Formats: sequence, C-alpha cells, structure tokens
Amino acid sequence: MTAPISNKPYVPKKGDTLDAIAKKHGHRDGKAIWNAPENKGIVGKPKKPADPQPGDSLFIPPNPAQLKALANRIATLNADRDSYANMLAALNNDSERLTQKIKYLDDVMKDTRRQRMKSSPSSRTAVAG
Repeated sequence: MTAPISNKPYVPKKGDTLDAIAKKHGHRDGKAIWNAPENKGIVGKPKKPADPQPGDSLFIPPNPAQLKALANRIATLNADRDSYANMLAALNNDSERLTQKIKYLDDVMKDTRRQRMKSSPSSRTAVAG
C-alpha cells in the first residue's frame, strides 16, 4: 500500500535536506522535488538545492509507487467505465426490444377486444335491433 498523494506543501524544518525530504516521501533523491514546476519560486532562489530553508513551501510530487498505483487505478476505472457502457448499451437494446413487444401485445389485445365485441351476443342484438 502506498501513501496517499498529498496536496499540502511540505515546510522544511531546520536541518532538513532535500534528499532527506525526498526519501521521506518515497523518492530516490531530491531531483523530483527540485524539478517540480510548482517549486519554481524556490528553485530560483540563490541557494543549493540540497539546503531548503525553514519556512519554504515545497510541493512534493507523487513518487514512483504512487504514480504506479494511480496508473493502475485509472486503468481499473477505464475498464469499469467500458464495462458499464457495454451494459448500458445492452440495457438500451433490451428496453427498445421490450417496448416493441409491449406495443405488439397491446395491439393484439385491442384486436382481441374488437373481435370479442363483434362476436358477443349483446353486440349482435344491438346491431339487429
């Protein structure tokens, strides 16, 4: 199980190094954090990448395990979506077919009623009278 991806910035404490922060968050070294576009304002400061300053606000990008978990989750969601789309198409086809059957059966029932009305004794009497 991988740690969830956080959208909270990491605020370095005194003595934190970029590599130590990165390893704490599942990265091999600090390059991923330093190269994240969200950290551009910090990268532009004149200091060594290994020495973030206390009070800086660092974005921690997803680590490789988190990215793999996300990719797997996306693949699962896509497969589920495709499966649900196929089921929906089948249900729509069934619904259309059943609607046609109901219409046919309604027509048969109407015809049967008409024929009964024509052949019933009360209707013959009414016609003869």
